[in-house]
Amino acid sequence: MKKAIIGKDIYTPLRMKGEATILIDGDTIENVGSQNTDGYNVIDLRKYTIIPGLVDMHIHGINGYDTMDADPKSIEKMSKNLAALGVTSFLATTVTAPFHRIEAVLKSIKDCLEQELHGSRLLGAYIEGPYISDEYKGAHPSQFISEIDIDELKKLVEYAGEAVVAVTIAPEKPNAIKAIEYLISKNIRVTVGHTNATFAQAKAAFDAGANIVTHLFNGMRGLNHREPGIVGAALTDQRVKVELICDLIHLAPQIMHITQKCKGNGNVVLITDCIVAGGLKDGQYRLGELDIFVEDGVSRLKNGTLAGSTLKLADAVKNMSLHAKIPFEDALSMATINPAKAIGKEDLIGSIEAGKKADIVALDDSSEPVFVMVGGKIVVDRTR
Repeated sequence: MKKAIIGKDIYTPLRMKGEATILIDGDTIENVGSQNTDGYNVIDLRKYTIIPGLVDMHIHGINGYDTMDADPKSIEKMSKNLAALGVTSFLATTVTAPFHRIEAVLKSIKDCLEQELHGSRLLGAYIEGPYISDEYKGAHPSQFISEIDIDELKKLVEYAGEAVVAVTIAPEKPNAIKAIEYLISKNIRVTVGHTNATFAQAKAAFDAGANIVTHLFNGMRGLNHREPGIVGAALTDQRVKVELICDLIHLAPQIMHITQKCKGNGNVVLITDCIVAGGLKDGQYRLGELDIFVEDGVSRLKNGTLAGSTLKLADAVKNMSLHAKIPFEDALSMATINPAKAIGKEDLIGSIEAGKKADIVALDDSSEPVFVMVGGKIVVDRTR
């Protein structure tokens, strides 16, 4: 069925103010701006602001469900919970674990990619660990952190097929550059994170094809005036996009602002790094192999180390806009088109344009999602 959405303010690449119409044919946007709705089922959203569906490319779990459950039912539940928050596409993200467990997780993701979910669109897997640094492991268990075995990596990729979208590598590890080159040859994005890399080691990784830095400033060597390290390399290389966890806990607003000044609007990607506790009460939870303690919405290991977040992606956009003083439309791009570009999906998702998937969200006056469409299907409607 053809649909027409009429909104009062539509955030397209051109941002149409006032009343405008989005024409949808099946799962695809047909036209933006047309007023002729003859033959279309009209959805009147003129009370709301229309934005592209949000894209969370780095999320572990939410509302009691976790990628590491290795269960398609958990991925389905994550999909529904994320859709309710305005997220229309996501990467199910792993943590460091025994090899056989990562394989089991990848099987569940492969199974979900072969069936229709009833909420947010699953784009594939983001493998964060085990090829990381023990010095900056964060909430990853030391006993399962691995040296880079190219044959093992190939086995994992061949087993998962096209399910793997991104893999985290610490550039200072032996075989890192060879691993990056292999992954790039398979059209898999390489993120650099949980790393003690120097400036030179980070630049070598970028030269080899790594194009994303995992939650910049967190889980890595800090910026130093004599050895800029991974942070300095990321901030000064415009080939590279950087993930930010803008929950006002992982990063101060001033750092969020500085990062935008260095990278520009196009190279910042907002992520949640959300874990199973997202949307739930304070208490004790699990993140992979580790116990996590959540107090006042902040998730930590017993030793106080931050362990993911309970952040909503829509709140990350608000925080970037309100606290880092970034215009809303620029902050919005950091959670829509920028992550889509980072993982090579910009031809399908990330903006409201003709030819792209009809992933559309309506926000109320409090910037809360009240209507969510994924691929032309209404999955959330709180407007009635």
